[in-house]
Amino acid sequence: MAEPERGTVVDERYRLDRKIGSGGMADVWLADDTELDRKVAIKILHDRFAQDAEFVERFQREAQAAAGLQHPNVVGIFDRGAFDGTFFIAMEYVDGPSMKDLVKGGMSPKDAIDFTRQILNAARFAHRKGIVHRDLKPQNVLIDDEGRARVADFGIARAGENSDITATGSVMGTAQYISPEQAQGKPTTPRSDIYSIGVILYEALTGRVPFEGDSAVAVALKQVSEAPRRPSAINPNVPPALDAVAMRALAKDPDARFKDADAFLKALDAAEKAPDTPRAQDTAAYAAVSPEGEADIPGEEEPYDDEEELERERRRRRWRWIVLALLAAGVAALVAFALTRPSHVAVPDVIGQDVGAATEILDGKGFAVAIKAVPSGAPRNQVVEQDPIPTDRGGGKAEEGSTVTLSVSSGPAIVAVPDVAGLSLADATTRLEKAGFKVTTREEFSITVPKGRAIATEPAAGTQLSTSQVVTVLVSRGTNQVEVPGVVGLDDQAALAALQNAGLSGILVQRDSTEPEGQVLSQSPGAGKLVARGSQVTIFASTGAITVPDVIGQARKAAVTALKKAGFTPAVTEETTDDPSQVSRVISVFPPAGSRGRRGDTVTISVGVASPTTTTTPTP
Repeated sequence: MAEPERGTVVDERYRLDRKIGSGGMADVWLADDTELDRKVAIKILHDRFAQDAEFVERFQREAQAAAGLQHPNVVGIFDRGAFDGTFFIAMEYVDGPSMKDLVKGGMSPKDAIDFTRQILNAARFAHRKGIVHRDLKPQNVLIDDEGRARVADFGIARAGENSDITATGSVMGTAQYISPEQAQGKPTTPRSDIYSIGVILYEALTGRVPFEGDSAVAVALKQVSEAPRRPSAINPNVPPALDAVAMRALAKDPDARFKDADAFLKALDAAEKAPDTPRAQDTAAYAAVSPEGEADIPGEEEPYDDEEELERERRRRRWRWIVLALLAAGVAALVAFALTRPSHVAVPDVIGQDVGAATEILDGKGFAVAIKAVPSGAPRNQVVEQDPIPTDRGGGKAEEGSTVTLSVSSGPAIVAVPDVAGLSLADATTRLEKAGFKVTTREEFSITVPKGRAIATEPAAGTQLSTSQVVTVLVSRGTNQVEVPGVVGLDDQAALAALQNAGLSGILVQRDSTEPEGQVLSQSPGAGKLVARGSQVTIFASTGAITVPDVIGQARKAAVTALKKAGFTPAVTEETTDDPSQVSRVISVFPPAGSRGRRGDTVTISVGVASPTTTTTPTP
C-alpha cells in the first residue's frame, strides 16, 4: 500500500486532511466525511498487520462488536472497511487533549477521581457487552469540549472469549499500563482493564506511572515482579483511603483486584467521603479495602455488653490505687524540678531585622541562635520568621539559654515554571502558586484546547525564573469560529461586504448566466456553516452575458419572440428576395447567431419580402 497523503479519499467517502496520531498498529488521520459533511478520525491499519489474514478477520469482527458501544464516555465507531490493500475504521473525532496531556505533573485527587469514574463507566459498559479493551492508557482517553472523558480504540479491543488480536506469544498493550497477566502472555479478562485503570489513577495522582524502565521488556518484568510505591509516598496530598483504592486496583493477582468496574466505583465513592487526614488507628481500616470495593469505616461502636462492662469496672478500681501512688511520686518530682529549673525569659521580636542585628539582640538576652536560609521576596539577610514566636506576638516565654531559630531570606528562589497545559484555570493557578509564583491570566482562542483550560504559560514551562516575577497563564476561549452568512441573490459587492462584516474574506468568481450582472448565484461554504474567523468564502456571481440565438429561417413572429426570450431587443428590417421560400422568413441576423451580448442589447433581423412583378407591354 502506498503511504496515504493529504487529499486521499478512503472508500470513496473519507477525504484525508492530516495525520493526528500514530501507533504500533495503525496511523490516525483527521478526515472529512463527504457524505455526511462532518469531521471523523480514520484509523488505517499498518501493512504488516494487513497481510495477516487471521488478524484481519479478528480486527473486522471486533470492530463490528465495538461499533455497538454507544455510550457518553466511549468514542463512537461509524464505519469500517478495506482500502488500498489494508483496512480502516472510521470513528468519532474528539477535538480536545488526551488525558496524558492533563496528568503531566499530577492533578488534584478530586479531578483524578472524576476522570477515573468516567473511564470506569465506559469500561463497565463494554465489559457488560463482552468487550475487554486491553490497551487502556491516558493516550486513549480524550477530553471533549465539555470536559468529558471519552475512551477510544475499542475497535481493536477483545470481543468475547474467542477473540485475541495478537500473534502467538506476543503481548498486546502498552508496557507501562498492561496488567501482569498480559505481560506474561496469559488470557485477558475485565480485571486486566481494572489494572490498567488503576495505573491511570496512579499517574493522575502522582504525575508518573508505577513502573519505568529502559525498555518495554524491563517495564513488563516490573509489572510482574515488583510492588509499586504508594501514591502518597510521591504526592503527600493523596489521602490514605484513595491510596488504598489505587493499590487494590494494582494487585498482581487478578482475583485480589476489584472484581469489576462497579466495585472499583464503589471504592472510589467511599474514598471520596473518607477524611483526608484520618487518625493513625484508622489507617489499617482504609488499607483493607476489599475486591468488592468495601472497607471497614472507622469509628463504628461495638454493641454494649453488661458482663464486659462489670469486668472493666473492676479493673478500673485496681488501677485507681496504682494511679494515686504514681501521682504522689509525680508531685514530689515536680517540686524538685521547680526548685532547680532554669528561668524563663521573654523572646524578643527580631522579625524584619538584619540577621546580624537580630543575632546580637538574642545573644544579649541569653539565647543561642540557629540560622536557616529560606527563599523569600524579602531583602537578602532579612529575618522573615523566628521560632519560638516572639512573646510580643502572642508567643510564650522560653528557657534562658535555649535556641531561637531564625529563617533568613536568601532572596527569591529560582525555579522552573511548571507545565500547566490542559489544566483547569484553578488547578493551573494552584500549581504555579505552590511553586512560588504570582499569577495573571490572558484569554486566547484555541482550536485544540477546550474553553477554560490552560493553553500554556508566559514564560514557557521549564523556564528558570525568579519567584518574584509574575507568570501569565494563557487560558483558552475555545475555537474562534463564526457562522457563514447567506449571500446568494445579493449583488456581488453587497455580498463581499456582508462576509467582511461577519469576520470572513470573500473571493469573487464570475460565471456566465442569464441572471442580472453581479448577482450572486451560489457560495462555498454554504450558509450556516461554522468556520474559523478569517476563513475565505467563495461567491459565484453572474456576468450577465447572454448569447444571440440562431433565428435564420424562422418566421418573423417566432424570431422576435425567441430574441426577446433570450433577453435581447429585436429590430426588424425588410429585404426583397426572388426566392419564394425566404418570403416572411429571417434572411440574416446582426450580430450573428452565437455572439455574446448584454441583456437589452439590440439584435437586428432582416425579413424577406417578394420582389415587385415587372409587366411588359407588347409592340403593335
